[in-house]
Amino acid sequence: MSDRTDRAAHGPAPLVVVGDALLDRDLAGTAERLAPDAPVPVIADCVERLRPGGAALAAHLAALDGRPVTLITGLGDDPAARLLRRLLEPQVRVIALPVTGPLPEKTRLLAQHLPVARVDRGDGRAAAATDEAAAAIRSAHAVLVSDYGRGAAEALRDVLAERPPEVWDPHPRGAVPVPGTRLVTPAEKEARLFAEGGRGDDLRTVSRGAAALVRAWRAAAVVVTLGARGALLSYGDNPLLFPAPTAHPGDPCGAGDRFAATAAGRLADGALVEEAVADAVASATAFVAAGAAGAIGLDPSPDTPERPAPEPAPGHAHDGTGSRLPADAGPGARAGRRIHQAGAGAGGQDGAGVRDGAGARGGAGARDGAGAGFPAGAEPGVRAAGRIRTVDGEAGVRDRAGTRDGAGAGVRDGAGASVRDGAEPGVPAGDPNPAGAGADVRDGTAAGVRDGAGELLGRGGGRGAGVPAAGHREAEDPCALAERVRAAGGTVVAAGGCFDLLHAGHVGLLEEARRLGDCLVVCVNSDSSVRRRKGDGRPVNPLADRVRVLKALACVDAVAVFDEDTPEQLLARLRPDVWVKGGDYAGADLPEAALLEEWGGQAVLLPYLDGRSSTRLAARAAAAVAAAREGGRLR
Repeated sequence: MSDRTDRAAHGPAPLVVVGDALLDRDLAGTAERLAPDAPVPVIADCVERLRPGGAALAAHLAALDGRPVTLITGLGDDPAARLLRRLLEPQVRVIALPVTGPLPEKTRLLAQHLPVARVDRGDGRAAAATDEAAAAIRSAHAVLVSDYGRGAAEALRDVLAERPPEVWDPHPRGAVPVPGTRLVTPAEKEARLFAEGGRGDDLRTVSRGAAALVRAWRAAAVVVTLGARGALLSYGDNPLLFPAPTAHPGDPCGAGDRFAATAAGRLADGALVEEAVADAVASATAFVAAGAAGAIGLDPSPDTPERPAPEPAPGHAHDGTGSRLPADAGPGARAGRRIHQAGAGAGGQDGAGVRDGAGARGGAGARDGAGAGFPAGAEPGVRAAGRIRTVDGEAGVRDRAGTRDGAGAGVRDGAGASVRDGAEPGVPAGDPNPAGAGADVRDGTAAGVRDGAGELLGRGGGRGAGVPAAGHREAEDPCALAERVRAAGGTVVAAGGCFDLLHAGHVGLLEEARRLGDCLVVCVNSDSSVRRRKGDGRPVNPLADRVRVLKALACVDAVAVFDEDTPEQLLARLRPDVWVKGGDYAGADLPEAALLEEWGGQAVLLPYLDGRSSTRLAARAAAAVAAAREGGRLR
């Protein structure tokens, strides 16, 4: 029996969490006036909510998944520490390390469910390791280090080096991950700080930084969270990108802990790293959609371990478990369930991109604010292990903060927002390219349309540029389209393949690729190129048909044809910023990566939709025909 089968039969695997615990408190009320003696809001009718924070929140969330959880943390006998113990027990076993002072407490003051201020107190740090803690780590089935920069990981570094963790959630003021850690999970700005890289947030800069951290930390993998763009997983070479197609505007407090707890738990269960990352993104999506950490309200009294959350914010509803859900959330939008990743990315963080200077993450023990937030949307769906399910919508609706409302066609306010007019795709008569390899010109569905003031608006997830719609320009070939987008400061994305029998895997890949930039050019093999690669009998569909079907997709802005075995010559003319290929793992072959380096581009892998391929479709069709003939149903 495999380890996965054995785990499935016996339930979730146990997890040891090592890190710095906090006590989080929310005082939530309403603000309808300013104080008479100062220009500050008066918060009335406050309701107090207590919850574990920091590493204690990660442990609590892992326990809610049904796992046996042990938390190793600095914890004394001060009132806050005693309160935290009562919040955790009996679901979490606590092994206390000696501390230098009282437990850190973080109190958020919220009005209409929005944070107004935060008050911190307590400066205790873990002072030393203990034999009990060392023994627990050495015998652990899986270990998560949730470092909040308050000494626990440093105190236990020697034993962690002997038994490297599955997941290390790092802190800018904490310990460096020990060599051999399986997965390290910095947010984008944290990764930039750790790697001492450039200021850019383009995929090339992020990819290089992640690869550098893999080597510097001697980790098996690093996953960098990218806000609205999702998460980028690197093993030190070709990155694997997990896009976030939509964003949820809710409070992301605690999403980083949800991500880390899910990833560590899935690795403990025997999942591959890619599967763990995909599930962690989905889990964090559901968590934020349900109200995130702000929806957790625990009662420290021993008889009532959990109490209902307060009344939800407008537009939200209770889900019956003490969490809040958007009123229009689908049935899959529950914390702990896998849903389609539909949010701001993996790993929320505060606006400064790092956790607070006191050594603990902002947002009452979790990364908060509008930095690199977790994906968080209410659309039902599935982002299962290594699989992607796409949603019928397009790029979504973004505001200036980069969030989307998941409403389908992309409309963003401000510079770089996309506007679609819903017109049918149109190709001008007399297209000079008989194979359909020229630009796909659409009213409002190409790379964008100009608003009334003539501002160039893009519909993708890039830097906000686009191209004029058909009503504003003549037909142009893909290279001209790419040049126009670049000239407007946009991001050109290209993807390639045979696309012989278009299936859900192709569509999902192209939709995700389009969201990475401001236009998508699809590079498709000619008939002779397909035949050389696939053999006689392929392609099933001739080039003209394949191009026409591709150009009918709303996510495709142009189609270009190449006759060679590989698209290098075409790419050298297009010079895309991002080259996308589908792959099951980050070790897949990306021969074009070196070419893109010449002009500063980046090659990335997107996960395949599992089990879909043109070859398999053709084989199944042939088998069905053969079976029908054998049964006498075909003549």
